[in-house]
Amino acid sequence: MGNIPDEELIEMSEHLHYEIQMLVDTSRTLALLGVNELNGPILQTIRNALVESFAIHTRVLLDFLNSKQTYDTDMIADHYFDDPMEWKKARPKNTPLLESVHSRVGKEIAHLSYNRLKDEYANKEWSTKIAKDVVVTLDKFVCVVPSKRISPSFSEYINRLSKSDFWADV
Repeated sequence: MGNIPDEELIEMSEHLHYEIQMLVDTSRTLALLGVNELNGPILQTIRNALVESFAIHTRVLLDFLNSKQTYDTDMIADHYFDDPMEWKKARPKNTPLLESVHSRVGKEIAHLSYNRLKDEYANKEWSTKIAKDVVVTLDKFVCVVPSKRISPSFSEYINRLSKSDFWADV
């Protein structure tokens, strides 16, 4: 998809807003619940559902930010720029933690894989640090994207997130 009208990009930024909100809210909820203290089958199911939601929304956002387009209809960050190189040059390099997300979601969440038996998947912690790293990249996106292509509420939300006290101890 090339040359997407600004109005459509603005409208899609609201869907992007939803993905970010779900990532942040599931991360905060897991942190508040003290995931290691959850006992009982119902609480474990709630924790697992939160982890799966967190992981899927993280992968969606990283695919967007890294301009990984599986299908022609996938929205990617490059669409917001006249010259996609502008975003590629400005985008922060993924942290090692973020580099592992796509594969981990595939092996631990989206597919029933024998890789789950490997030692590399023994520590199944999905940390708030992942969300913080994504927010740092989103903050950079909002700083360089033409403001006429995103909704003001989206921009304000990312600004508030990046300055939030929640990330101070992460």
